[in-house]
Amino acid sequence: MRIFVHYEGKPEYTFKAKDLPETTTVADLIQEFVTAYNIAKGQNIEASNFNLVSNAKTPLSKRNFVSKIAKDGEDLFIVERDPNGSRTCTHNACGKVYFEKDNTDESCIFHPGVPIFHEGRKGWSCCNKRVDSFDQFLELGGCAVGKHTDAPKDKFSTATLGKKPENVQNASGLKLVSNDSATEVYTSKPTPTPTPKPTVPEVKETEVEEEDPIDAVIQPGTSCKHNGCNAVYKDQSSRKETCTYHPGVAVFHEGSKKWSCCKPRALEFDEFLKIEGCTKGKHKFIPPKKQEDVSDQVKCRIDFYQSSLSVTVNVYGKNVNKDSSKVSFTTDKVFIALQFKDGKRFDKEIILAATIVPEQCKYEVLSTKVEVILRKGEQGQSWTTLSKFGDL
Repeated sequence: MRIFVHYEGKPEYTFKAKDLPETTTVADLIQEFVTAYNIAKGQNIEASNFNLVSNAKTPLSKRNFVSKIAKDGEDLFIVERDPNGSRTCTHNACGKVYFEKDNTDESCIFHPGVPIFHEGRKGWSCCNKRVDSFDQFLELGGCAVGKHTDAPKDKFSTATLGKKPENVQNASGLKLVSNDSATEVYTSKPTPTPTPKPTVPEVKETEVEEEDPIDAVIQPGTSCKHNGCNAVYKDQSSRKETCTYHPGVAVFHEGSKKWSCCKPRALEFDEFLKIEGCTKGKHKFIPPKKQEDVSDQVKCRIDFYQSSLSVTVNVYGKNVNKDSSKVSFTTDKVFIALQFKDGKRFDKEIILAATIVPEQCKYEVLSTKVEVILRKGEQGQSWTTLSKFGDL
């Protein structure tokens, strides 16, 4: 998408913004213009002192996406803001017009976190509310209070982040895993330390990955297990080849696709698959061995999401024996008894955070998990946690 941004002040300047991502906001575009203007004209203007208006001189809200309010090739104009005039708050979930003279520490109710889209559910990383549709997501009320601001989001200071109301709490008993990609999972599994992002997008050597055992028997045609590598095993020479791959995980966020270990992004899935690896090492044809548990009991990761009518619980585990596994329900408890094909077991009793309707609950054993659907006893009630005592 291309946009022409004109400034008719002194000195005049026209900025051509091209290849704009769909998630570029008006505030982002103003900041890009100011950066280019200061470099081209040797000035030192601040983005906070300007607004963007349409060809009809209609002010544009700084929180709007440019792709939603302008057409490809359209002309927009930068104008100086009246210091005593109205401003538009750029806080998430606010967007209200305000006057600085009326701006107090209690004026703005907003979300200081980032958007979270996970397994069809949508919400903010700063609170526990989750909804299904994007329209419902846009209507989620803020969870923090503070002053309004019209600063670009990357200029927010700690003073603008506000404070959480006392009646908003995190999901107790579940660890909140979040990262720069704005993905979030409620999970009982210990969270590994994320791989730091490289400051320079260059291929780097790594010694972290284990190589295949020398005496391992590898069948010809076996594919490399590294992300982003399409190599297959031919003979012993394949062990000596250099593997260029991604040590991170795939991150899909708001239409953009990338690897957590490097910076390149793509919009189309086919283009995402073509992103060249950022790390060099040796091919890995043998999957890493899982640490064996000396007891019959194994640990399974549990997460959940909800709608207004039900709570869906996922118990992750492969090779569950469907015939000898069972999930049973009472009004306030769930009993999970899973038997794996290798003889291991997972047994868990969960005392629920709220009541359910046992006769309307069900479960299904799938290839990689057991999906348990709990019918809420009180429809519309939002569960901030699955377990009453946070013991997952």
